[in-house]
Amino acid sequence: MSNKVPAGVSFARPSVPFNRAPRVVTASGVPVFAKSDAYTRNYDAIARSHLSSLERDGINPFMSDETWHTLDASTLTILKQTVKAGDILLDAGVGLGRLLSAFPEHERYGVDIAFDYLDRTKRLGVHVALASLEELPYPDAAFDCVISTDVLEHVLDFYRATREIERVLKPGGNFVLRVPLEEDMSVYYDYREFDYVHVRRFDLWSLRLHFERILGLEYVLDAPVLPTYRGASTSRLRPIEDREAVQNVLTALPQDLPGRAELMAFTGLTQEIFEAFMNAVSIHHPSDYNRLVALLAGYLEINMVFKKPPSPEGHRQRSNI
Repeated sequence: MSNKVPAGVSFARPSVPFNRAPRVVTASGVPVFAKSDAYTRNYDAIARSHLSSLERDGINPFMSDETWHTLDASTLTILKQTVKAGDILLDAGVGLGRLLSAFPEHERYGVDIAFDYLDRTKRLGVHVALASLEELPYPDAAFDCVISTDVLEHVLDFYRATREIERVLKPGGNFVLRVPLEEDMSVYYDYREFDYVHVRRFDLWSLRLHFERILGLEYVLDAPVLPTYRGASTSRLRPIEDREAVQNVLTALPQDLPGRAELMAFTGLTQEIFEAFMNAVSIHHPSDYNRLVALLAGYLEINMVFKKPPSPEGHRQRSNI
């Protein structure tokens, strides 16, 4: 997805007003609501590193292009089934506006805390603002669809940020999110290049509990994406969704391969045996390894859609439990 202005993009005046005055408006026309602090400066540095690598080498330094495009394509498929003609869209954590660029005929808004992203995304005809998710600068019930991808794992106050998303969503509107799934957070504890990267771990049921029980939204769908082997702790060893398919792959492997017998029987299998087995298969039997990853591995991320109940009264009753 490019950052050139697509043909037919309109720069019409926004119909959604801000709910307060910005602190300042930059020379390029970006309204600034978030204050500068260690957190925003951290993400300014991340954005500069990202854009510098894209401009110099055409490479995202934090994720392979193949992974990035696969993840975005999975969310875009859901958005094209969810977004209706005339919907007003908000991307909360808009980045470079890759997803919004697929909807040039819609009125589009985007917030982020990295100015360099917003300065570029503005060129797509997106109405941008430099603001935190915890304090969105829009009135209640302003948007038909709110999108947030690869963002909620970064926010400091998850409850406040998601409550703000719920607040600006119209009754009957959809919230489309994508987050990493069941990550090993020790990676980020040991990470030292930036101070704030991923600060929380998600799984399907914690997400459903939060958005349904706490915020009162209605579950629509979930769609995990990109089976990815990240060690035994995130693999789906029990229950196996397709045990016969797994055993068909194992049957083709050498009988003396360490760990094969235990995995075939699903008894006596330890984390250490499984990880040694997967490492050996990845080195000596790469095609079989790819087949096993698709069957056994956890997923890199998950897409989800929640709907705000059409009745504000019903929503208040649910969200005040």
